[in-house]
Amino acid sequence: MSVPKVLITGITGQDGSYLAELLIAKGYDAHGIVRRVAIEDPEHRLTRLEAIRSKVKLHAASLESYASIHQVVAAVEPDECYHLAAQSFVSYSFDDEFSTLNANINGTHYLLAAVKNIVPRCRFYFAGSSEMFGKADEVPQTERTRFHPRSTYGISKVAGFELTRNYREAYGLHASSGILFNHESPRRGFEFVTRKITSGVARILAGRSQELRLGNLDAKRDWGHAREYVEAMWLMLQQGEPDDYVVATGETHTVREFAELAFAHAGLDYRKHVSPDPDLFRPAEVTLLQGDATKARRKLGWSHRTGFQALVSEMVEADCQALGLDALPAYTRNCQARTRIRRCRHRRGCRSRSCRGSRIPSGKPRWRFLPSRSNLQSRASRPIVQKMRLDRRQRSRRRRHSNPDTSAQVAGIDLGSERHWVCAPGLGGGGREVVDFGATTPELVRMAEWLKDRKIESVAMESTGVYWIAPHEVLEKDFEVLLVDTRQLARVPGWNKKTDPDDCEWIQRLHSCGLLNGSFRPQEQVCMLRTLVRNKANLLAESADWVRRMQKSLDQMNVRVHRAVSDPNGVTGMAMVCAIAAGERDAGKLAPLRDRRCRKSQEEIAEQLSEHWREDHLFSLRQSLQMYDAIAERMTA
Repeated sequence: MSVPKVLITGITGQDGSYLAELLIAKGYDAHGIVRRVAIEDPEHRLTRLEAIRSKVKLHAASLESYASIHQVVAAVEPDECYHLAAQSFVSYSFDDEFSTLNANINGTHYLLAAVKNIVPRCRFYFAGSSEMFGKADEVPQTERTRFHPRSTYGISKVAGFELTRNYREAYGLHASSGILFNHESPRRGFEFVTRKITSGVARILAGRSQELRLGNLDAKRDWGHAREYVEAMWLMLQQGEPDDYVVATGETHTVREFAELAFAHAGLDYRKHVSPDPDLFRPAEVTLLQGDATKARRKLGWSHRTGFQALVSEMVEADCQALGLDALPAYTRNCQARTRIRRCRHRRGCRSRSCRGSRIPSGKPRWRFLPSRSNLQSRASRPIVQKMRLDRRQRSRRRRHSNPDTSAQVAGIDLGSERHWVCAPGLGGGGREVVDFGATTPELVRMAEWLKDRKIESVAMESTGVYWIAPHEVLEKDFEVLLVDTRQLARVPGWNKKTDPDDCEWIQRLHSCGLLNGSFRPQEQVCMLRTLVRNKANLLAESADWVRRMQKSLDQMNVRVHRAVSDPNGVTGMAMVCAIAAGERDAGKLAPLRDRRCRKSQEEIAEQLSEHWREDHLFSLRQSLQMYDAIAERMTA
């Protein structure tokens, strides 16, 4: 029996990595579509696939290019295809509606078309979203609930859902859609509110931050574990008939509850650290989403197993371990989860109002149980206190002898498309502090002010894509800015980047030791000239594309201008095209438009212009000619 092949888009994401692990364990030959930059930079882009990297075949392609999608599908010929890739951050979809719609809708259409044309037997899964319901008419939402999306992301998902259903009904594809409600895990992206909360808890515990800014704390969501939701995806494609399913837990919790439980798990009061930020509110808020997965339970036999409390605890502990923090003692953790910082039921080892841990400041933070004042005098607690003091002295000594910093007034920045992470010395020399800022200009100005408050003199940042340009222009006015090649970071032993906060801290540490070299940055006049040359090259490429479109329209009408003249883009060719677009149809009148330098006679040219006029192709010709003329005017301006 042949090994079944599976093709997964979005394989580097949370759902894609869990699904790949599940299918490999079931004996599938796994293939994934990734961007070319991910293959060229696996340390940053493929961290979620680290455990199965050798078992997955990755193909470079873009969902915005049908040609590349067609090529991958033809090469793999999958038995099952899971379309998970999308621009999935809802808040970002408000900022860049065009790219969200283009990537999410066209990507789905291209993949469906390729599957239909090449491997129609392939079973197809489309990843829907609870954001499609938006301002729903009923609670809970089922497969029959009317869609009322409140974001560009939700609209694009509704379009993809309808495309999938249309291909199922019109072409007989085994195409199913899963309307998945919010599903989280330690692999969730840092831009999502759940991971933002749990990573914020870990940074506060590590002393790297003191404040966590959030949006609408009263928004209610149906949260489950992503590892279990991908099982439902697989079960949908094992059914005899394709269908659409809601996948959810049926329970709702507010963002405030998530934050309260996450901070309580670490022995903290969220009210002391969380502050609402009006800038993080959505323009069109969705206040309540709750799913009814009765159909999935009845037909697929699927149900969720991980509760809300266990999900939050797992995410908090994973982020703490990523920063080198040990997990809290089990008895303290259970007490906090049971009482939610309201009342403690343990007799010894807990304070009267809450059950807490106490961080010992050191190079590598460790968590120890903090006895109450009465227990400090007890004989049982004295060895604990003595060991705490000994650990503090030993770690302080190691830190003094192992810190090679040569310059304290430097900062490191890890750049992203939506958030920038900055590491700098804390106020008063209190260790390093990591803070994230947005990518908008007001946020960049606020970043500069934040660095000024800490008397920073030099800043090092990754030269990632085009994301460095705006921060560089804002910061170079007040600081010395070094653009660092990412490969420099990997050459120094000790680099084990797992998260963006870790990366910016590593940059700051290397910069403080003088181990980073800035990339070459030409003078402003050279940059401007290079931009102009690049822009002209882009215009030439666009112009050539519209010439090809005009040629295609003429070929479809059997007007063989390229046979009549050697250069269709020359004087004679463009004169004929302009005349045809203006309404001239007589080949005898088009032929005299030849330039005197043209080698062919009027009779030879007229013979090649035998026409088969069609209004739709003439319309395309006129549109292409107008675009060509517009680009020509821009180039001569």
